[in-house]
Amino acid sequence: MIFETLLTSLYLSLLALNAVKEGLAASGASGNEIQGVAGALADTESLVALKDLMNRLGSDNTALDQPLGAAPPAHGVDFRSNYTFGSTIAGVEHADRILLIGTNPRHEAAIINARIRKSWLRHETDLALIGEEFDSTFGYDHLGADLAAVKKTLGDANSKWAKELKNAQRPLIVVGSAIAEHEDGAKVLAEVAKFVEANSAKFVTEEWTGYSVLQRVS
Repeated sequence: MIFETLLTSLYLSLLALNAVKEGLAASGASGNEIQGVAGALADTESLVALKDLMNRLGSDNTALDQPLGAAPPAHGVDFRSNYTFGSTIAGVEHADRILLIGTNPRHEAAIINARIRKSWLRHETDLALIGEEFDSTFGYDHLGADLAAVKKTLGDANSKWAKELKNAQRPLIVVGSAIAEHEDGAKVLAEVAKFVEANSAKFVTEEWTGYSVLQRVS
């Protein structure tokens, strides 16, 4: 049964590649005129295979099926810490100040939302949001919804929330992955990075990582 399934999968793959070959031949496209586009739910192996195929066809033109999907990563450097949830899911409960930027955890990550609510109920954790307001299960301060709000909050040393995060024992900034799809995404991430680096003694320690990216898809 397993062998038959593998043969079927191989046959379908060959059919797909043949369809691509015929389509390219009919179009007359070559080199970077050919673009490979991957969906948000594509697995790593499929992404590598697509890139290898594009390279074999003489193209470096790849993109993700999302806004700005053909642009370089908004964070500029492909370090794992730039896109993982650093605090861990369980660690959310230990944060004593939480700033959400461009994310709606109730919609995007129900488990993380539950952890935030638990911390808010049990420890009266203070929270703030920069982004579109949403129907929340916990209380938060709404600080705005644009780059100017990020600069005012993190770029001004005298702002209430800059002081709150600096004075916290375990501050946590959660950035939504949708920020990378925004035209000001790179600038927002630069402001966050600057603040985290300036306060690394609180945000990056052996016991705590206070910078997290909440991915909408895995």
